[in-house]
Amino acid sequence: LGLTIASRSATAQPFTLLAVDVDGLKAINDQKGHPAGDQHIRQVADCLRDVVGNDGGVYRTGGDEFMVILPGRRAWHGLNLAARVDQATRARTGGRAVSIGLTESVDTEGRHLLMNQADIALYEAKRTRLSAVAYHPGLNPAHGGNADDLPSHEQRALAAALARAVDA
Repeated sequence: LGLTIASRSATAQPFTLLAVDVDGLKAINDQKGHPAGDQHIRQVADCLRDVVGNDGGVYRTGGDEFMVILPGRRAWHGLNLAARVDQATRARTGGRAVSIGLTESVDTEGRHLLMNQADIALYEAKRTRLSAVAYHPGLNPAHGGNADDLPSHEQRALAAALARAVDA
Protein backbone atom coordinates (compact mmCIF):
# COMPACT_ATOMS: atom_id res chain seq x y z
CA LEU A 1 0.00 0.00 0.00
CA GLY A 2 2.88 2.34 0.78
CA LEU A 3 4.32 1.87 -2.72
CA THR A 4 0.92 2.45 -4.32
CA ILE A 5 0.52 5.68 -2.32
CA ALA A 6 4.00 6.81 -3.35
CA SER A 7 3.22 6.01 -6.99
CA ARG A 8 -0.10 7.87 -6.75
CA SER A 9 1.71 10.92 -5.36
CA ALA A 10 4.29 10.84 -8.16
CA THR A 11 1.90 10.11 -11.05
CA ALA A 12 -1.40 11.55 -9.76
CA GLN A 13 -3.04 8.22 -10.63
CA PRO A 14 -5.96 7.20 -8.39
CA PHE A 15 -6.34 3.72 -6.93
CA THR A 16 -9.02 1.72 -5.19
CA LEU A 17 -8.57 -0.33 -2.02
CA LEU A 18 -10.90 -3.21 -1.17
CA ALA A 19 -11.19 -4.80 2.28
CA VAL A 20 -12.51 -8.35 1.85
CA ASP A 21 -13.75 -10.49 4.74
CA VAL A 22 -14.56 -14.19 4.36
CA ASP A 23 -18.09 -14.75 5.66
CA GLY A 24 -19.08 -17.77 7.73
CA LEU A 25 -15.60 -19.11 8.43
CA LYS A 26 -16.24 -19.71 12.14
CA ALA A 27 -19.36 -21.75 11.36
CA ILE A 28 -17.46 -23.84 8.80
CA ASN A 29 -14.61 -24.45 11.26
CA ASP A 30 -17.08 -25.36 14.03
CA GLN A 31 -19.27 -27.64 11.90
CA LYS A 32 -16.82 -29.22 9.48
CA GLY A 33 -13.40 -28.66 11.04
CA HIS A 34 -10.44 -26.44 10.33
CA PRO A 35 -9.31 -28.29 7.18
CA ALA A 36 -12.69 -27.42 5.61
CA GLY A 37 -12.25 -23.82 6.75
CA ASP A 38 -8.77 -23.72 5.22
CA GLN A 39 -10.19 -25.07 1.96
CA HIS A 40 -12.90 -22.40 2.03
CA ILE A 41 -10.25 -19.68 2.43
CA ARG A 42 -8.26 -21.15 -0.50
CA GLN A 43 -11.41 -21.15 -2.67
CA VAL A 44 -12.07 -17.50 -1.86
CA ALA A 45 -8.42 -16.57 -2.46
CA ASP A 46 -8.45 -18.38 -5.82
CA CYS A 47 -11.60 -16.47 -6.83
CA LEU A 48 -10.06 -13.17 -5.76
CA ARG A 49 -6.89 -13.81 -7.79
CA ASP A 50 -8.90 -15.01 -10.81
CA VAL A 51 -11.22 -11.99 -10.83
CA VAL A 52 -8.55 -9.38 -10.03
CA GLY A 53 -6.11 -10.83 -12.55
CA ASN A 54 -3.62 -8.24 -13.77
CA ASP A 55 -5.76 -5.31 -12.59
CA GLY A 56 -4.19 -5.30 -9.13
CA GLY A 57 -2.81 -7.22 -6.19
CA VAL A 58 -4.47 -9.54 -3.69
CA TYR A 59 -3.00 -9.74 -0.18
CA ARG A 60 -4.05 -11.88 2.78
CA THR A 61 -3.86 -9.64 5.82
CA GLY A 62 -5.32 -11.91 8.49
CA GLY A 63 -7.04 -15.19 9.17
CA ASP A 64 -10.07 -14.45 7.03
CA GLU A 65 -9.22 -11.00 5.71
CA PHE A 66 -7.81 -9.89 2.38
CA MET A 67 -6.98 -6.54 0.82
CA VAL A 68 -7.08 -5.82 -2.90
CA ILE A 69 -5.27 -2.85 -4.40
CA LEU A 70 -6.35 -1.68 -7.85
CA PRO A 71 -3.81 0.88 -9.12
CA GLY A 72 -5.17 3.41 -11.59
CA ARG A 73 -8.78 2.40 -10.89
CA ARG A 74 -11.65 4.39 -9.43
CA ALA A 75 -14.33 3.20 -6.99
CA TRP A 76 -16.86 2.38 -9.74
CA HIS A 77 -14.37 -0.13 -11.14
CA GLY A 78 -13.90 -1.52 -7.62
CA LEU A 79 -17.66 -1.96 -7.19
CA ASN A 80 -17.87 -3.76 -10.53
CA LEU A 81 -14.99 -6.02 -9.54
CA ALA A 82 -16.58 -6.62 -6.10
CA ALA A 83 -19.79 -7.78 -7.80
CA ARG A 84 -17.77 -10.20 -9.94
CA VAL A 85 -15.93 -11.47 -6.83
CA ASP A 86 -19.27 -12.01 -5.10
CA GLN A 87 -20.61 -13.97 -8.10
CA ALA A 88 -17.43 -16.06 -8.46
CA THR A 89 -17.23 -16.93 -4.77
CA ARG A 90 -20.93 -17.82 -4.61
CA ALA A 91 -20.50 -20.11 -7.63
CA ARG A 92 -17.42 -21.77 -6.16
CA THR A 93 -18.60 -22.13 -2.55
CA GLY A 94 -22.35 -22.54 -2.98
CA GLY A 95 -23.37 -19.44 -1.04
CA ARG A 96 -22.40 -15.98 0.11
CA ALA A 97 -18.70 -16.13 0.89
CA VAL A 98 -17.45 -12.55 1.22
CA SER A 99 -18.27 -9.04 2.36
CA ILE A 100 -16.37 -6.20 0.71
CA GLY A 101 -15.76 -2.59 1.67
CA LEU A 102 -13.92 -0.24 -0.63
CA THR A 103 -12.54 3.23 -0.88
CA GLU A 104 -10.58 5.15 -3.45
CA SER A 105 -7.57 7.42 -3.24
CA VAL A 106 -7.61 10.39 -5.55
CA ASP A 107 -5.65 12.90 -3.50
CA THR A 108 -2.99 12.57 -0.81
CA GLU A 109 -4.80 10.39 1.71
CA GLY A 110 -2.53 8.40 4.01
CA ARG A 111 -2.64 4.62 4.27
CA HIS A 112 -4.20 4.61 7.74
CA LEU A 113 -7.06 6.83 6.60
CA LEU A 114 -7.64 4.65 3.51
CA MET A 115 -7.55 1.45 5.56
CA ASN A 116 -10.02 2.96 8.03
CA GLN A 117 -12.36 4.03 5.23
CA ALA A 118 -12.27 0.57 3.62
CA ASP A 119 -12.94 -1.02 7.02
CA ILE A 120 -15.88 1.30 7.73
CA ALA A 121 -17.35 0.36 4.35
CA LEU A 122 -16.73 -3.33 5.13
CA TYR A 123 -18.56 -3.04 8.47
CA GLU A 124 -21.46 -1.40 6.62
CA ALA A 125 -21.53 -4.24 4.06
CA LYS A 126 -21.69 -6.79 6.88
CA ARG A 127 -24.28 -4.79 8.85
CA THR A 128 -26.58 -4.31 5.86
CA ARG A 129 -25.88 -7.79 4.40
CA LEU A 130 -24.83 -6.21 1.09
CA SER A 131 -22.05 -7.89 -0.86
CA ALA A 132 -20.09 -4.63 -1.23
CA VAL A 133 -20.25 -1.04 -0.01
CA ALA A 134 -18.17 1.92 -1.19
CA TYR A 135 -16.97 4.32 1.47
CA HIS A 136 -18.54 7.77 1.57
CA PRO A 137 -18.29 10.41 4.30
CA GLY A 138 -21.81 9.60 5.53
CA LEU A 139 -20.54 6.21 6.70
CA ASN A 140 -17.98 7.80 8.97
CA PRO A 141 -18.94 7.13 12.60
CA ALA A 142 -17.92 10.70 13.44
CA HIS A 143 -20.92 11.93 11.45
CA GLY A 144 -23.54 10.35 13.68
CA GLY A 145 -25.42 7.12 13.58
CA ASN A 146 -26.53 4.58 16.12
CA ALA A 147 -23.91 3.49 18.65
CA ASP A 148 -24.74 -0.14 17.82
CA ASP A 149 -23.62 0.51 14.23
CA LEU A 150 -20.18 1.83 15.23
CA PRO A 151 -17.11 -0.43 15.09
CA SER A 152 -16.38 -2.03 18.45
CA HIS A 153 -13.09 -1.65 20.29
CA GLU A 154 -12.09 -5.08 18.96
CA GLN A 155 -12.98 -4.11 15.38
CA ARG A 156 -10.96 -0.89 15.65
CA ALA A 157 -8.03 -2.90 17.06
CA LEU A 158 -8.35 -5.33 14.15
CA ALA A 159 -8.35 -2.44 11.66
CA ALA A 160 -5.19 -1.07 13.27
CA ALA A 161 -3.56 -4.51 13.13
CA LEU A 162 -4.51 -4.82 9.46
CA ALA A 163 -2.94 -1.43 8.76
CA ARG A 164 0.28 -2.55 10.50
CA ALA A 165 0.27 -5.81 8.50
CA VAL A 166 -0.11 -3.92 5.23
CA ASP A 167 2.68 -1.55 6.27
CA ALA A 168 4.95 -4.53 7.00
